[in-house]
Amino acid sequence: MIPILFPHTIALAMQQVGSGFFERRKPGRLRSATSSDDPALAPAARCESSPKRHRVVVLDEPIASTSTSTSATQAEASSASPSRRRRRRGEDPLQPNRTERGHGQDPDMHRFISGLSHSVRSRPFFDILRSPEAWGLNNGPPYTTMRWRERPNLDLATSRSSRRSSLMLGFKRSMGRTRTSALLLLLLMAFGIWVYSIRDWLVMVRFKARDAAYEKELVWTCRLRKEPMLFIRAEDQVAVVWESNCDRPAILAWSPQPLLDGTKIGQSRKGDLKGRRAGKSLEGWSTAAVEVTQVGSGRYVYSSIVRPLLGGRRYNYRVGWVKPRAAGTENPNLEQPTKFKKVLASYSFDWTGPAVIPHLNLESADSNATNATGHLIPSQPTSFHIGALADNQYNVRTFHRVLLKMLAYSRRIPSNSPSPPLLIHAGDQVQNPHNLAQWQTDFWDAMTSMLPIRLGQTTPIVQARGNHDWDRTGANVYVGGSPPRSAWLTERQEEPVANHPGTYFAYSPHQRCRILVLDSNLDSALQVEQELWLKWELARPEWTKSTIRIVVVHVSPFLEFWDTEAWTNGKESHWSVYVRHRLAPLWAEHGANLVMSGHQHAYSRGFLPHSLHRSYSSVDGSASLDVLSKAIVSERGWEKIAKGGVIEEPGTVYTIFGGAGGTLDQDRVEDWGFYDRSIKGQHHFAWLGLGFAGVGIDDSVMGEVRMGDDDAFGEAGSKKVYRTIGGTTCSNGTIEVVDVLEWRAIGLNEKVLDAFRIESFGCAER
Repeated sequence: MIPILFPHTIALAMQQVGSGFFERRKPGRLRSATSSDDPALAPAARCESSPKRHRVVVLDEPIASTSTSTSATQAEASSASPSRRRRRRGEDPLQPNRTERGHGQDPDMHRFISGLSHSVRSRPFFDILRSPEAWGLNNGPPYTTMRWRERPNLDLATSRSSRRSSLMLGFKRSMGRTRTSALLLLLLMAFGIWVYSIRDWLVMVRFKARDAAYEKELVWTCRLRKEPMLFIRAEDQVAVVWESNCDRPAILAWSPQPLLDGTKIGQSRKGDLKGRRAGKSLEGWSTAAVEVTQVGSGRYVYSSIVRPLLGGRRYNYRVGWVKPRAAGTENPNLEQPTKFKKVLASYSFDWTGPAVIPHLNLESADSNATNATGHLIPSQPTSFHIGALADNQYNVRTFHRVLLKMLAYSRRIPSNSPSPPLLIHAGDQVQNPHNLAQWQTDFWDAMTSMLPIRLGQTTPIVQARGNHDWDRTGANVYVGGSPPRSAWLTERQEEPVANHPGTYFAYSPHQRCRILVLDSNLDSALQVEQELWLKWELARPEWTKSTIRIVVVHVSPFLEFWDTEAWTNGKESHWSVYVRHRLAPLWAEHGANLVMSGHQHAYSRGFLPHSLHRSYSSVDGSASLDVLSKAIVSERGWEKIAKGGVIEEPGTVYTIFGGAGGTLDQDRVEDWGFYDRSIKGQHHFAWLGLGFAGVGIDDSVMGEVRMGDDDAFGEAGSKKVYRTIGGTTCSNGTIEVVDVLEWRAIGLNEKVLDAFRIESFGCAER
């Protein structure tokens, strides 16, 4: 019998070896069903030989015969009724059903293992030769043809080992997935940190690339190079300025609407439309002529004036192209267009100003300021906020970050809108005013794009000219021209001049708040004119009846940090000397509360009593101060007698906040001694909150303004409160009130660098 079975054994071994060569992971306890000569395995063999079916593998360990005989088992297997029932149910006749799997059997023995599977491992060659079934012995019925009650139970240890292996495999797989997820999360975090670190560079590249596309004439269509921006020229005028790459007939249209009770000044205007979505009809809209100035190749600056403006209104405005007037048309009625040909931009801004302007005809003003809602009712806000910055110059990356931090701070204030209704810029918008590309990339794009809101398009700007953006010609095309100063010229019986170098003017955001904007860089021949205007302005009721009196000038009269070489050999100290000698004594004599300046790229804040102004204003530098003045300032007696930390000494608070982007100053060139707070090496911006009393139903006598940072004084050092007395005595029909000004200096880390409060007594109508 051995010679007869030997070829069969060799064939079986070779088949197992070949199967193991290609199927490395086949379990050793499994073998191919085609190696058996049992007729009952013929169906499995046919399944294996068929090219369209997977190879069927069964256990190659011998299975002990049960009490039922082999012939009976084969006869039962030949009766195909169970197989038919399984086929009707869509089940594999060779696989155990779900019920059969639940009786303690090894789940690995019930799997239908494909010949193409990589999870199967063959037995070694010599193990096959030593096994009895290789010689045709102890071959029982196939395991898959046995009924589940007749199948032998596996050893408990084998079952536990199998379960343990399954658990370990699942644990390893889950750990692998966890490690993969953690790695992906780390990669995403690293990518986010990298993008965040270069976001300023991406902003700059975007601005530069856009301007270069226009310079290389890669933009063929007639489009906006600069979005509209708003610049305050007087207390009732705003200049709207934009730029295009072509010269076409354009028009500015505006329509006011009242601000209802509860409306936040400067709140988000979701109704702003742009382009085709904005209506083209001009019915019910006021219009103004547009002046076009070509400043370079493909640079056409459009400028128009919105006037007269009254407080408590929201002004919707649109700019766009209109059809050119037909050649030879002389009828003036045909010159006024009735609709836009194309609307380029549509925005709105809130105007905080006095409800009564003495030199205006209110009847005509109100008649023009009507719309479908009816007659507008003048109103004054009880509180509003002002953002302030200076000296961004050429550093657009830092300037854009400063603007983002300012808007983020604005959103944190409960009583304020997402953007300030008014912005004060204390000068040096660009590095070189004659470099047209800098106006585009370093200032305009940063103010009008890539921000959470349209800041430049919806926020009027109070602009003080600096030494880096001062235009000697007086054209000032990028800020709407020179201020008109109509009341001053009327007083002197002089005709208005279209272009004049002086950029000084006055503006009242509230009936009891006056802002004077001065020019620190005028030529000597023009300085006298500014001084005469300042004396006249300080004597007007708009100043004397105000409780909050602010002066904005680019170069501070008491600057301390600057470049030593430029300060001494470059003679840049002359600007500060002019302001200190000629202008500071005037505003100190007339009770200015706050002086805001830039130029110095570091932060400073100090209080100078009026009693020391004369000695401080008459010297050329801090080294020339007399010993007595230095001793008084060093002693700070006004702080020692302060009750509850409130300084009631008459004086002026001086602030310098030129940290919006310029190279930070480190050298000390002067030491005036009265500054309480000096911070170097940090870019920053300033924020003002103004609260007015006596306006409302309860006629409160103390103004209130919520800043949203009650712990600011703790972060910024000791609390400073300055209390001043108004310039007039309250008469019958008025009540004595206290208006407040809250000041914050914020760094790029969003921490409060400085905080103080000014309380000013005044009078309000009952």
